[in-house]
Amino acid sequence: MEQADLRAGLEWALGGAESDLLLRMVADLGLYWFVHSRFDEVLFWLPRALELSPSEPTVERAKVLYVLGMCYAANNRRKEAEAVARELAGVAEVLDDGERAGNALFIWHQSAFHVGDLEEARRLVEEQARLLRSADHP
Repeated sequence: MEQADLRAGLEWALGGAESDLLLRMVADLGLYWFVHSRFDEVLFWLPRALELSPSEPTVERAKVLYVLGMCYAANNRRKEAEAVARELAGVAEVLDDGERAGNALFIWHQSAFHVGDLEEARRLVEEQARLLRSADHP
């Protein structure tokens, strides 16, 4: 029942051009879908929300980019993952958000890891650790 209600709300926001609401909804649902391997939901809703919403750098946009990038990386879609990571890095820079910058590096890391580029994956995870330490992130 709740899934049907959520989908109805998402479809209403999508159909009514409620781009801000759609972005906020998928920002909150995206990680749930990813953790539960609902990649079909991630790959359907998140790109649409990003496409319809203003490209302003917001925390919600950063959340959506992070989950979408992780989904692309987990599905060996390196080119798409890295494009999303670049956009997330730009959002993080504007927001002056070290955690989100670390998330962008983690997408790059996962992208390299999933295609077997272990040397690059190690370099990226070490860079992410340095960045997060310098930002006093636990």
